[in-house]
Amino acid sequence: MVTQISTSDAWEAAYMILHGATLDEIEGMQTKGRIICRMILSGKNITKLQLTYLNGDAEANVLKMRSMVGQVRTWMYAAKKKIKNQMQEQTAAQGGEV
Repeated sequence: MVTQISTSDAWEAAYMILHGATLDEIEGMQTKGRIICRMILSGKNITKLQLTYLNGDAEANVLKMRSMVGQVRTWMYAAKKKIKNQMQEQTAAQGGEV
């Protein structure tokens, strides 16, 4: 059975991707004046991977992990930029300033 989880933690997402999870969706959203990213990941053992990560028992190749965290942060930056641009366009269309 394939399960989905949601996280905004780049390290958690990177760990799960390195262990076979799939990044299904990443979206930026505004909350309390900040833009955050939410990633939806799926995989057969994703719940077990999440528990392993949250319990502090996660193991990974350090170089691969470092590289994947960089990639996840790039995706997060792109999602944040997209939502920021959408907000600016919406505000401009309404005749206001950001």
